[in-house]
Amino acid sequence: MDHEPDSWTKFAIRFSLADPRIASTVVGINTPEQLHTILDAVEEPLPAPEVVAAAHRICTETRKQHGVQANTAGVPVY
Repeated sequence: MDHEPDSWTKFAIRFSLADPRIASTVVGINTPEQLHTILDAVEEPLPAPEVVAAAHRICTETRKQHGVQANTAGVPVY
């Protein structure tokens, strides 16, 4: 990715919405501000496919660096 997103929280929500393999996302909310951040993220456009692909590459590289295996569904296995 060429630049960091304005909010990693918003990116994570949009990233999970953009991936059809993700059936649900659990979000912990402690304050009204956090709720507004999540709601804003849901209303914003999804990341472009090339951004999602880049994020997947970064996740894969990071898992390999730390010795974390992925199962066939792509979910990390610890």
